[in-house]
Amino acid sequence: MSCKGKILVVDDTHETLAMLTNLLNEEGYTTYSADSGELALVVVEKRQPDLILLDVRMPGIDGLEVCRKIKANDNLSHIPIIFLSSANEVDNKVEGLKLGAVDYITKPFQKEELVARVNTHIDFVKLTQKLKEQEIEIAESRAVKKMNKELLIAKQQAEESELKFRLMYENTSVGIVVISLDYKIIASNKAYCSMLGYHEDELVGKTLIDVTHADTIKENLKLQKKLGDGLIPSFQLEKKLIHKNGQIIYSLLNATIIKNKKNEPLYFLHNLQDITERKLAELELIHAKEKIEESETKLKAVFENSQDAIGVSKQGINVFSNLAYVKLFGYNVEEDLIGKSILEQIASSERKKITEYIKKEKKAKIYQIATKQLD
Repeated sequence: MSCKGKILVVDDTHETLAMLTNLLNEEGYTTYSADSGELALVVVEKRQPDLILLDVRMPGIDGLEVCRKIKANDNLSHIPIIFLSSANEVDNKVEGLKLGAVDYITKPFQKEELVARVNTHIDFVKLTQKLKEQEIEIAESRAVKKMNKELLIAKQQAEESELKFRLMYENTSVGIVVISLDYKIIASNKAYCSMLGYHEDELVGKTLIDVTHADTIKENLKLQKKLGDGLIPSFQLEKKLIHKNGQIIYSLLNATIIKNKKNEPLYFLHNLQDITERKLAELELIHAKEKIEESETKLKAVFENSQDAIGVSKQGINVFSNLAYVKLFGYNVEEDLIGKSILEQIASSERKKITEYIKKEKKAKIYQIATKQLD
C-alpha cells in the first residue's frame, strides 16, 4: 500500500498515542509520535508532516502554545492542525481556531469519524499541493513561453543587425580588419583584402608587423598597446601598409577596441581608408617645390657671384641686383638700390659716359636700364 501522507500525533497519554498511530497506520498513513509539546516542536521541524493531531492539554508546553509557535514559523505555518480535546473544553476550541487550527476531534474518539476527518484534511492538503504545483507549472510555462518569445525577438533582431553589419562590412570601401589582443588578424573584409592584394584566407593569422611598413610599425604598436591597456579609447594614425607585391600603400587608420559586458577587452577593430593617390600627389607637389627652390637657389648664387653687373627691374624700379651691379654705381650693398628708379641710380652727368663705356667695353650687362630712360 502506498503512503497516503505523513501525520504527527502529539498526546501525553501513551495509550492514546498507540491507539491513534495504529489506527492511522492501518489506513495507510506514515505516523510520527510525540508525548510532549517540546518534542512535538522538534519532530515537526525535522519531519515536516502533512497533518498534525495535537492534544490541547499537556504538561509543560500545551497544545495551544505548540500551535502558536508552529503558525509563527513561515516554514511550518502551512501544516494543518487538528486539536484533540474533551467535549467540555469549549474555550480551548475557540482559542485554537483563532490560532489557526482547521478542526477539532472530541475525545473519546469514534474511529470512523476520526478517519473521515483525517482523510478529508489530507485530501485537501494534497489538492492544495497539486493546485500549487499546477500554478507553478503554469507560471513556469508562461515564463518559458515569454522567455522563448523574447528570445525569438532577440534572435530576429540579432539576425537583422548581423545582416546589416555584414552588408556594410562586405560592401563598404573602407578596409575593416579584426585583430586579436596579440596583434594577429582574425578576419578582414573585401576592401581590406583588395587594398593589400590578398585573399582573406591568406591574411588570417598574419600579424600587424607582417602587413605594416617599418616606417610606421613602431608608432602603431605603441598606440596599440595603450589602447589594449585602456589608456586611450581609440587612436588615429597615418599608416604605411605593405601590398602583397611589395608596394607601399598609404592609409588613414582609425582603431578601437571591442569589449564584453564585463568591460573586458576582446579584440581590436581597425578601419583603414586608402589615401595612396592623395599621398603620392602631396609627395609629388613637395618634390616639385623642392626642385623649384633648389633651382632658385642655384640661379641666385650664379647671379650673386657673377663678375658681370646684373640688375632686374620692374617698370623702371630695381627689384634685384648683384654685387657687381651695386659697385658699378658706387654703392656697398644691394639694399641701397632696391626700390630705386634707374634715374636715381645714375646721375644725369654720368649717363652718357656709362652708356659709352658699356657699348665700348661690353663688360657689363645692365638689364634694368630702359633704353628710353638713357636717351
